[in-house]
Amino acid sequence: NNADKPAEEKERIDTPKHLGKFNWLGETTHPGIKLTHSLLAAYASSPVEGIQLATNQVWHWLQGVKDCCLVVGMRKGEGWKFYSDADWAGMYGINHDPRSRTGGYICYDGFPIMWISTYQNCRGTQYKEGYDVALSSCESETYAAADVTKMIQHLQHLADEMEIDFPKPAVLYVDSESAIAYVRRTGGGGKMRHIDMRAAWLQLLKDRKLVEFGSIKGTENPADFFTKIYSRKEFKLAHSRIMGKLPKFLCRSREPANITEDGKSSGDGIPLPDIEDLGTSAHDKVSKRSICA
Repeated sequence: NNADKPAEEKERIDTPKHLGKFNWLGETTHPGIKLTHSLLAAYASSPVEGIQLATNQVWHWLQGVKDCCLVVGMRKGEGWKFYSDADWAGMYGINHDPRSRTGGYICYDGFPIMWISTYQNCRGTQYKEGYDVALSSCESETYAAADVTKMIQHLQHLADEMEIDFPKPAVLYVDSESAIAYVRRTGGGGKMRHIDMRAAWLQLLKDRKLVEFGSIKGTENPADFFTKIYSRKEFKLAHSRIMGKLPKFLCRSREPANITEDGKSSGDGIPLPDIEDLGTSAHDKVSKRSICA
């Protein structure tokens, strides 16, 4: 188990640099690495053995999708769409982390506007290590809805200042019937009394007709992409729904190289840069292509 072995000195120095670059790309042009960055960022302060291989794999994946970008397609007339999702203690079976994750996705006419993938800062119960955990999937979904509602409120204020039409109430789609029932006060809620003031805040916004909550299937919820670890097939499908590809005459598409356990590349694809200048050369190559987005 490499999670208990500290990384070498050079890896401890390089890791924050890589994570900073991943964060910038995940926040701007490549939402596909937002979840990956959040998972790796948990080791930012104390990098462990194997973190270099993980960051190398992210760089190679970015090289392989450098012709992918956020694309403004034909206007569909769909307007604003808001989605939230939660993964209740999804990493517990992997690294025993009990925290839940919030995923959020906001788009306009199908074009991504804002997205989020982050661990939840709950107030349901105090955990002995210093952070809080959700006690149920309904609770984690409610916290996720609150996190995305903050994003909606920000866009509402921005739209008002710019005199842009914005739906009131804004319908937030959630794939948890129990969370919807709790916010609408149509469920029992007997086991949810410990939930903090964020749930009451959601109910208040609903009463003021600023936010409404709609139901959506988990398989159709695009916010699920920012909470779950997908298989390769599932990831490619979800990623293609958010990102588009540029024509070949603008950005030439290439498949990423295979990466061995020692961080070397083999087979066809883009060769792995030298470790000494990985953070510079690989980032520069990706950043130049990202301008297309």
